[in-house]
Amino acid sequence: MRVAVMALAIVSIALAASTLYKNRGRMVRSDFCLFYSWWNEYPAGIDPWHPVFPPSTPLTQRVNYCDYTPAAVILLSPLGRLEVNRAYWTWLGIQIGSLVLTILMLTRQIRPPPSADTVVAIVALAMLFPEFHATLYEAQPTMLLLLILTAAWVFERSGHPVAAGLTLALAALFKIYPATLGGLFLFRRRFQPIAWAAVFTILGIVATGPGRWREFLSIGVPLNIHHWIDPRAIAILSNVYSAIVKIHGGVPTAVFGPLNIGITATLDLAVIAGAAIVTLRAAEDRETDGLCFGLWLAVALLISPLTWHHELLLLMPLYIFAGVFAFRGGIDSPGGFGLLAIGLAGFVITYFWGTLREIHLYFIMTVATYVAGCILVATRGSTRGAVEAPSHAASSL
Repeated sequence: MRVAVMALAIVSIALAASTLYKNRGRMVRSDFCLFYSWWNEYPAGIDPWHPVFPPSTPLTQRVNYCDYTPAAVILLSPLGRLEVNRAYWTWLGIQIGSLVLTILMLTRQIRPPPSADTVVAIVALAMLFPEFHATLYEAQPTMLLLLILTAAWVFERSGHPVAAGLTLALAALFKIYPATLGGLFLFRRRFQPIAWAAVFTILGIVATGPGRWREFLSIGVPLNIHHWIDPRAIAILSNVYSAIVKIHGGVPTAVFGPLNIGITATLDLAVIAGAAIVTLRAAEDRETDGLCFGLWLAVALLISPLTWHHELLLLMPLYIFAGVFAFRGGIDSPGGFGLLAIGLAGFVITYFWGTLREIHLYFIMTVATYVAGCILVATRGSTRGAVEAPSHAASSL
């Protein structure tokens, strides 16, 4: 067992090192180039959401928009003080470290806790997930975001609603759509983290400048049609819009037109309702709550206006807790687990077989994963009572 785990770890580390080596020149390309520009502009007094550059600024150094929130730019702007090469590697180090720390936090919630070999195997498998490499390629903050959201869930489970609210607010201020995790607390009837998250979010908006947020929402939201019809997008809104454009013979229509908004709103509400129903009935043990946590991250990916395939790493908690039940004989619905496995296989195949992206298989497999999560949670909730009191009533983890 240990030999197999070590071999798996060596392979995953070698592939990660290969990816980092191949990407060593991407510090001067999108997306990190944009991030670094914004981190430099803000401390220099340039508004990244409505930039006005001195005439002497070279055209190659002018970035005319910023599609990240004011909180994200301001909080990460210290990285702009570093030389670009050092900032780039520091940023990627933060991402990888965030993923490892996330898995450690999640596995500590499992009872009985898995062995060290099992944890190493989970980390290695996570690093073999193709979207881990896609995230490194794009230098996206998905792993950092997952860490913040996991902290919110763990804090709530540990009986620290203020800290849970603070970290949930931080995630929402960072990227907005993670606020969907509030649905987990709402339908688990844990209202304190939601109240604290609302307080911290308001304070965060005030601290980072309401005017900047207004500019971000009016200028920073991408309106380029290619963003909305890109087959790598996994949000319902963008996929509905892409379908409407194809039905109209490829002629662009209004992204936020009545038809697109109406269909999207209906589907979004259906996704939220499905997750809400199974969450309300779910057992209170840690592992089932972990499934609910993963399910609501899947909901967030679907109902956000625009999410991408590299954000599929947010499904990691769902895989981890489903895996716990599978290996410990706690899967009450083989169909749900099988559908989850199909979704995972679909992500892997689509990553390596680019033509499948054109049929929006990323989106289809995300929907399949969401449905699988609902089935797994519903099955445990309907066949098992609460085997563990909520941990905020317990004295320790």
